[in-house]
Amino acid sequence: MDTTPQFNSLKLVGKISLWFSLVAFIGLTAVVILAGVPEADYLETLRSLSNTRDRLPLVMLAGGLVLAVGTGVTTWLITLYSTFRVAGPLYRFSRNLESGIRSGKVPQIRIRGNDQLQQECDLLQQSVGQLYAHYRHIDALTVAALNAGKAGDREQTRALLKELGEQQGRVRYETAKTR
Repeated sequence: MDTTPQFNSLKLVGKISLWFSLVAFIGLTAVVILAGVPEADYLETLRSLSNTRDRLPLVMLAGGLVLAVGTGVTTWLITLYSTFRVAGPLYRFSRNLESGIRSGKVPQIRIRGNDQLQQECDLLQQSVGQLYAHYRHIDALTVAALNAGKAGDREQTRALLKELGEQQGRVRYETAKTR
């Protein structure tokens, strides 16, 4: 059986729709019972139909109000539930990124397993990982260039500084390319 969040949301909507269909069926049955034609003479049948005509608008109004309020509440609950499955991950993303800005290192980004945006969370985590790998590479090149400069190896220092310049150009190019 499919256990994706989208399937679970559809399953929830299906269950709620079936319950409201049952409520509507019960209401229709009540109207039919109220409007039932008695097995009596013609005068009794007319009196029954007259009573039904008098009560039917009230019954229909009450049934309609119950169904309208129930549908409104159900729609609100489904929207609230679905919104939390999207808003929660967005809130978590922003908190993690703000924490990273304050501390200088973005923590592991995790969201609940049944939340939406799982793929986006993975991509964001992958992007942060690649960014830190890039930082480590630049840091290693910088340390190597400093050590080569201290050792007096001009050729090695030039090569490392050239590579550092290429890394800076790569970042600018890839940033411009993604905009």
